[in-house]
Amino acid sequence: MKPRLLLVSALVAAILLPITIAVLYGVGTLLQAMGDVSGAAGVGRVALACGILWGLDLISLIVMLATAAVTSGIPVPREDLRPPLEDSPSDEE
Repeated sequence: MKPRLLLVSALVAAILLPITIAVLYGVGTLLQAMGDVSGAAGVGRVALACGILWGLDLISLIVMLATAAVTSGIPVPREDLRPPLEDSPSDEE
């Protein structure tokens, strides 16, 4: 698998998992209000699993981005690429 595809997949998961957790929490609350305690518990466990997955995804995303930053190197600003200025004749006196 390409590293860029892995980064994009982790980023998409980091965006979609909190939305999924919120929807599952809402469904669990609705099920509990309707009297389906076992269904609410099941949906709550799925929401908890998604929360754990989201935490692992964020940690892996940080590690992958740090690895990509270290391996790509630090870009040099254009000012540092200019040759040094030569001493002018007035500086010699």
